Amino acid sequence: MKIPQTGHRIAQIVEFSATDAAGPVRAALSSETPVSLPSLGVEEVLSHNSDAVDMSAVGSHGLPLTIGHSERDPHSQALPIGRVHNVHLEGRVLRGDLVFDSDEQGAAARGKVERGVAPDISLTYRRLDYDQTGEREITVTRWVPLAASLVTLPADPSVGVGRSLELDEGVSDVDTNEGTAPAPESKGIIADIEARKQAGYQDGAKAGRGEVAQIVSRALEVKRLRPDSASDVDELMAELIKQPDCTVSRFNELALDLIIPAGEPLAKPVDALPGRQPAAPLPVTSGQHGDDKAFRGMELAILERAVPTLIKPEEMQGNSYRGWTMLDIAREILVNHGVDTRGKSAEQIAKMAIGMRAISPGTAQYATADFPAMTENIGFKSMFDGFSRAERAWDKFCGTGSSPDFKAFTVPRLSHTQKLAIVAENAAYQPLTRVDQKEGGQVQKRGGLISYTWEAVVNNDINGFSDQMASSGEAAQATLDRDVITTLTLNQIAGASGPVMNDANQLFSSAHSNVTTAALSLAGVNALRVLMGRQADDNAEEISPRLSYIIVPLELEDTAIDLAGSEFLVDVGGAAQRANTVRNTFEVVSTHLLTDVTDYFGASRKGQHIDVYFLNGVQTPTLEQESGWDTDAIHYKVRFVYDVVVKDWRGLAWAEVAG
Repeated sequence: MKIPQTGHRIAQIVEFSATDAAGPVRAALSSETPVSLPSLGVEEVLSHNSDAVDMSAVGSHGLPLTIGHSERDPHSQALPIGRVHNVHLEGRVLRGDLVFDSDEQGAAARGKVERGVAPDISLTYRRLDYDQTGEREITVTRWVPLAASLVTLPADPSVGVGRSLELDEGVSDVDTNEGTAPAPESKGIIADIEARKQAGYQDGAKAGRGEVAQIVSRALEVKRLRPDSASDVDELMAELIKQPDCTVSRFNELALDLIIPAGEPLAKPVDALPGRQPAAPLPVTSGQHGDDKAFRGMELAILERAVPTLIKPEEMQGNSYRGWTMLDIAREILVNHGVDTRGKSAEQIAKMAIGMRAISPGTAQYATADFPAMTENIGFKSMFDGFSRAERAWDKFCGTGSSPDFKAFTVPRLSHTQKLAIVAENAAYQPLTRVDQKEGGQVQKRGGLISYTWEAVVNNDINGFSDQMASSGEAAQATLDRDVITTLTLNQIAGASGPVMNDANQLFSSAHSNVTTAALSLAGVNALRVLMGRQADDNAEEISPRLSYIIVPLELEDTAIDLAGSEFLVDVGGAAQRANTVRNTFEVVSTHLLTDVTDYFGASRKGQHIDVYFLNGVQTPTLEQESGWDTDAIHYKVRFVYDVVVKDWRGLAWAEVAG
């Protein structure tokens, strides 16, 4: 089954709740409530554990808050009406504070929310990975929140503005409709519907009801695709279900006739370039600048060549820039900004485009529709594509954290509050204590430079540039992966390995009681489990972390997988079988970065041993650019800021096996 990369969660705003007239509106943005995907015939569950939600797109400025999914429309020039700050997980709910802009549009949107006129909010997210958890169900195991929008379509009423207060009081994440609608026994339309349901339906009525349900589901999909046509779709649906030929196929036919004429080609009227046909005329609607729409069309045409996996076929419909060379597009952008390119050589045009920073009319701000801006966007998408696809092991067993700046910080070790003491009659209760031991960290910059030259423009070499940017993303992922795995083997000597902790002992050492010499086998796995299960905090209170991961070199991967999944194991000599008592108790993480082919490591659940702290929670590399003065090129700075922090040795164990 092919699941689209981008998804949306639409929730009903059931209560407007803010601390003051201008303060933020605390909202629950998404939960693990199953949501139907009618076009795919499945229900989707978004996993809301800390490992599943990638906050890389949130950053320090939060998520954009828009109207009607304007961030999904490549033609839209609509600006956000606010931001969603403080995006975080509480339990199994993603929450955030809606902060509306003080301008006219933002104030108007806030007023509509407050008055209940705009009752629905939608979260746009990108699916990174998912599992088929049932015949008609998928669970998204890794995803990135991208934006929130005020919309007109309710789908997941379990979350929304004001839900945070209800859920904090103990209402479950899924069953949050209690108290938001009249009970079935109340008088009115709901009671009438319930009475009709109890009376039963004839076979013909049931079939017709099912057809209408499909039409309603299809209408929701169409309105998500084209929010600007929502009112027309509602009118079409209401009229069609009154007619004898009320079928979902009839609705599909009419809906296509309704929305296709509204499509606009991604091009603008221009003079024909040498050897090419002029682009088709571009209708420009109110609030949409023709140059910006043409720029988007050119950008998509280049992205189709550079990173084709990021382009949907429908995005290229009517795009007259498809197949244009980089030099053609450089010339077109210059002409659109009033630069006369007649009589200029290819080299001159390339140099002019690379050095150009267009200024928006009437402002002191750089325009977004210039050649460096296009290459920056393509470069970032290529880099992110390489980063997300790169093989890595660290995120399978490490947790993540956020640092607001470059200052040194501390994180607490694992610790339990002391056991409750017996309190004699009339005796005073004594304060409970907890050990306050910490380890430290400090995020650091890592990065490098990449250049895109005017020769590459002349040679139409966009693939070489995108490959280099993708490779830089892969390098960033590989650097982080190596830093994490190296932490396990740093300064390795007989009986000790890893960095020196604040207690002056190495991460793995006899002082920490987390080293064994058992080879990878049933006995070896049990040895790791016992080492962890006997761990106690600095106050001698038992912590007993549980073995959740075994980290092995490639040479031990097959043995580890056999131990993790086989029901029976063959005894030494192969003569008999015995039950595998450690089956399904841990996950296998294999990596080429472990070079000792006999040693392996154990780790407890994420958050108990090694965390990667990112500056402002940004878990991807960033890209900056500038046009060169001393060279005819655009220079790009790839930066990745993080630190690998070992929080505690108690959630880790090392098997130092003699070779």
